[in-house]
Amino acid sequence: MLKFIPGILMLFVLISCGSEDEQDPGPGVMIIAPDNPMEIRTILSSSNSKEWVTTEFTMAGMELECRLDDTFEFNNDGSFRFDGGDKLCGLEDILTIREGTWTLMADENKIKFDLGSGEVYFADYQKITEEEIRLSGSWGGMKIKGAFVPSDG
Repeated sequence: MLKFIPGILMLFVLISCGSEDEQDPGPGVMIIAPDNPMEIRTILSSSNSKEWVTTEFTMAGMELECRLDDTFEFNNDGSFRFDGGDKLCGLEDILTIREGTWTLMADENKIKFDLGSGEVYFADYQKITEEEIRLSGSWGGMKIKGAFVPSDG
């Protein structure tokens, strides 16, 4: 069984299990992103690195405010750093800093996150622009959606 992590690693940190069918946004979902994978990489990581801040996060349609202080840094060398912030989302949310590598899978509209030691997760992207990233996935059979904007600092 494949493990997925939606919305940039809970969309970053929650460990999820499911099939690729659960991750597919389905027919009729418009993807807003450049066609060129190199342009997508540049938007995500700029020329060296770029930090993104969570602005929206829902699980099964319910907003999770504990995710709104999370940040995610994409580095141009293919590494990433997730910071879960000070507001944690329960007992399982104990790792506030996670690092690993990311790979753009533009042909499938996915981002793959590898934490090492066999931990590999995927997030489907619906939007990647200079102003916003929108990702989705599932955890425990529940749909997860997140939105992220560039950090000011």
